[in-house]
Amino acid sequence: MVIAVTDTGVGMPPDVLAKVFEPFFTTKPIGQGTGLGLSMIYGFAQQSGGQVRVESEPGEGTTVELFMPSSEVAEEREDYEIGHSFEVGRGQTVLLVEDDESVRLLVADILHELSYVVIEAPDADVAIPVLRSERPIHLMVSDVGLPGMNGRQLAEVARGCRPDLPVLFVTGYAENAATKASFLGTNMAMISKPFSVDALATKINEMTASTAHISRGA
Repeated sequence: MVIAVTDTGVGMPPDVLAKVFEPFFTTKPIGQGTGLGLSMIYGFAQQSGGQVRVESEPGEGTTVELFMPSSEVAEEREDYEIGHSFEVGRGQTVLLVEDDESVRLLVADILHELSYVVIEAPDADVAIPVLRSERPIHLMVSDVGLPGMNGRQLAEVARGCRPDLPVLFVTGYAENAATKASFLGTNMAMISKPFSVDALATKINEMTASTAHISRGA
C-alpha cells in the first residue's frame, strides 16, 4: 500500500532534503515546530516494515510517499530496523515549569507531538496556583535552576498538595545535583540537558505510567 501527499509549496533544496528525517531538524522559528513530524513517521514506517520517500525541488513543492506492507508481509518481517520511534502518551497532563522561554516552547512542542496535554509555567509563582487547583496533573517537569524558588523547593510545595505527583527535573548540571542523596525523593527523576527526544519520551512515559490516579490539588 502506498499513501502519497503532495503540496505546491516552496520545496526544499538538497541540503535540507537530506536532513528531513533527523529528529529536531526544522527550518521553522522556535515555537512553530519541533522537527519531529517526519522523524516519527519514518520510525513508524520502519517499525511496521515499510519505507518513506520524500521528493522535493525548490519552487516545485514536495511529495511524501509512505510505503506500507500488507499484513502477510508484515508478519514475515522480524529483522527490520526500528529507526526513530518514540514512546507516546495517552493524553495525560504535564505541568511544565521552565523559565527559559525558548526551551519551554521547544519542550512543550515535543510533549504536544507526543500526545500529552501541557500546562506551561515560567516560574514557581505561576506553577503553585495550578498545583493547588483542581486541574488534573499526571506529572510535573521542572527545571532545577528556576528564578526565586528553585525546582526542588517547588517539588516540595507540589508534594504538599499532591503527595503522589511524579516529578521530573531537567537540569544542565545533573551530575553534581544527583550526587546529593537527599536531592531526589520518592517518584522523582532527573534528565540532563541536552537530552534526546527518545530519552525524554521514554522517561515521561515511565513516570506517567506509574501514576496510579490523576493528581489533583488538596
